[in-house]
Amino acid sequence: MSHNDLLLEVLGDRKSVLDLGELLFNPRSIAIIGASPNKTSITGQPIQHLLERKYEGRIYPITEKFQEISGIKCYPTVADMPEPADLAVIIVNAVRVPEVLSECGKKGVRVAVIISGGFAEAGAEGVALQEKLRQVSEKEGIRVVGPNCQGLLNVGERVCAGFGPILSLEYGVQAGVLSFVTQSGGFGYGLVNILAQQGIGFRRVISTGNESDLSAVDFIEQFILDPKTRVVAAYMEGLKGGRKLKALGDLALQNDKPILLWKVGSTDVGKRAASSHTASLGGDAAVASAIFKQIGAIELRSVEDFIDYSKALSKQKRPAGNRVAILSASGGAGVLISDECVRSGLEVPLLPETCRRQLSSVAPALGTLQNPIDVMGKIYDEPQHLKKALEVIANEPSIDSIVVINPIRKGERAAQIAAVIAEVDKSTNKPVFVSWAARKDFAAEAYEILYQAGIPCFDSPDRCAKALGMLARYADARRRMTGAVVQTQPSSGATAMQLLKNHSGSTLSEHVAKQVLSAYGIPITREKLATSPEEALEFARNLNFPVAMKVQSQDIAHKTEAGVVRLGINSPEELAPIYAELIDRAMRFSPNARLEGVLLQEMVSGGVEVIVGVFTDPSFGPIVMFGLGGIYAEVLRDVSFRSPPLSHSVALEMISETKCYQILSGARGRAPSDINALAEVIVQVGNLAIDLQSEIIELDINPLAVLAKGKGVKALDALIVTRA
Repeated sequence: MSHNDLLLEVLGDRKSVLDLGELLFNPRSIAIIGASPNKTSITGQPIQHLLERKYEGRIYPITEKFQEISGIKCYPTVADMPEPADLAVIIVNAVRVPEVLSECGKKGVRVAVIISGGFAEAGAEGVALQEKLRQVSEKEGIRVVGPNCQGLLNVGERVCAGFGPILSLEYGVQAGVLSFVTQSGGFGYGLVNILAQQGIGFRRVISTGNESDLSAVDFIEQFILDPKTRVVAAYMEGLKGGRKLKALGDLALQNDKPILLWKVGSTDVGKRAASSHTASLGGDAAVASAIFKQIGAIELRSVEDFIDYSKALSKQKRPAGNRVAILSASGGAGVLISDECVRSGLEVPLLPETCRRQLSSVAPALGTLQNPIDVMGKIYDEPQHLKKALEVIANEPSIDSIVVINPIRKGERAAQIAAVIAEVDKSTNKPVFVSWAARKDFAAEAYEILYQAGIPCFDSPDRCAKALGMLARYADARRRMTGAVVQTQPSSGATAMQLLKNHSGSTLSEHVAKQVLSAYGIPITREKLATSPEEALEFARNLNFPVAMKVQSQDIAHKTEAGVVRLGINSPEELAPIYAELIDRAMRFSPNARLEGVLLQEMVSGGVEVIVGVFTDPSFGPIVMFGLGGIYAEVLRDVSFRSPPLSHSVALEMISETKCYQILSGARGRAPSDINALAEVIVQVGNLAIDLQSEIIELDINPLAVLAKGKGVKALDALIVTRA
């Protein structure tokens, strides 16, 4: 299924996704199967938490052991419930879960949260039990969260279905606009606790556990479609549904629903059995990071990132550019934050002369009028001057966002400073960020004012700058998506597909692989395949000396390693002996190799050698890779990745991410290379990857010679690995 088809499926299935979300997060009735009156146990906590939150729906405890729990009538079996519950919470021994789930389905329950453990996480027997569970779910048409999960929380509607202290009111999780899905129950709910202590509110939280049915990506979809969720976050140890996630990224950007993704764990690249450089250069972590960037998602790498980025995004203000003005009560802090702003992709420009004159007239206590604006401490004792200075900066067209680094103040003075900042923030559409090291207990009122105004406030200048840099990049991703036009060539796939069918085998020879590339308009070297020394001599004369000679065999993937390549052959006298030598080397390297002949190829001088390739990621499907080519591809690993189809602008972005971009641009007086022609090849390789994904596992164009600007590119070598 294509990227566009997936996006249409998401949009077309909007109602059923929202309906499922309502059953899970806002059910009118909940069955607790395996309930007990022990308020400290996993089986007793679901009812206790619901009662504590004053859940307004109906609760049906299902147990044969008790007549009532906390004054609520119990029912011995699922079948005895007076009605099908909207949601079932299952907390029974693992071996009983498939049977209980079947009973729920027959009763008419449409969704279940399975808290019980002992499934795929518990070894071979557990894997078999989880497969049985999946089959029951499919047969009965009941959707499943879990097993081995911690449950869910809907803060605003006072709904919870699970266990753990975070569901208790005493932990003070407040309602907000952030919805969070986590594959880890314990750590994920620990993150909720940490963020709640930082004043970050939540809308919906869910733990997905083993994901026998519904996955983290399914809940990312729900949260994007949920009108009251403004920020989406996910903690993932594995990734199911990578292609769907990519389609959802476009939908999220269109609707200004930033996605925070924390993906942990990666597979050993060495486990990938592949004959191409491209595949060996790809790893789960590197690919995931590239795709997250491609879809405009924000990758998290620490708890601090989660806290700071959540603060920055929840306000809903987006900067129009990356230019920031810094008002700092400390010269040292101003220097520190300036450095971090630059590292985070922000610009700290000099203020225009008109702006500096205005600042000087309204706030005489300013120390320096450069940017950062070094503020004398006195201005914080005269809040009216602080307000006027901030208003001048907010009205300056050459500034996109404002950072205020406050001095340590307490009590009423701190509250006055906060009130001024909140007032200015309300009057401008530019983001206002605050860095403040004042003690929370000495400036509680001030922090509450900032919190109520939704102003992101950070303990340190560097974290403040990093969060603002993230916000600027996200805003830029939203702006750029409108120009991401994807090119297609509908007729190319049929021609290439016929070539693949005519040359069966797991690996195509270079000659055939280049014909596939040529079908997509990718420039290749002038060349001919010779099956005898006489043919080789004739072809070489037509190509003009010097020429290159390469043995062609689908059984010899890396010709240089086999010693079956000779470059710079300058005369007819050299050719016949070299032909015989190359054939002999090929047979000694691989006695059973099927030889097609020797390829005579023009020599291409100059140019920068790069690699463009494709491999298949188990989650995201075809992945296009670009990097420095030739023999250094795997040594330097200077590469970037994207998921096709690709626009020209995305291809240029891939090139610019690598260190070889400086070489291509003309470093140290070198003539600039034809970067636009290179980008066009990357786009067409993406189209090829989409069209032929059912046939091709891997592809290398290595090296691809990027010639001087205006001279184009040429594929000097190519390898394609096909599906068996």
